[in-house]
Amino acid sequence: MINIRKTDEAVILDIVEDLDTPHKANQLEKALKGAASEDVELVIINLDQVQIVPQNSWGIIVALAAEFRPERKEIKLVGLAPHIRRQLDLVEGSKVIEIFESEDDAIKSFSENVT
Repeated sequence: MINIRKTDEAVILDIVEDLDTPHKANQLEKALKGAASEDVELVIINLDQVQIVPQNSWGIIVALAAEFRPERKEIKLVGLAPHIRRQLDLVEGSKVIEIFESEDDAIKSFSENVT
């Protein structure tokens, strides 16, 4: 399940279960594309409740992050457990997507880059 919140600065996707099936990966892709259509430039994916992110889900996240860049939109990740962060490093996703401890840190970083 993915809960979607919107603030003045960002759309935040709270992933509240593991992304361990193709159906959940598809839900993630739809949620990301929907978030990108909102009138904000920042999409935050909160993974603090997630323990499993298969390679195909990382592929979706990294591919969409690259796709959003020309539209001046960014994806940032928060709440990654150490083993989840290592998975992202293995697919070289941390070269494309910034990782933060909190939503506030991600928003602050984005605001600093915009000004």
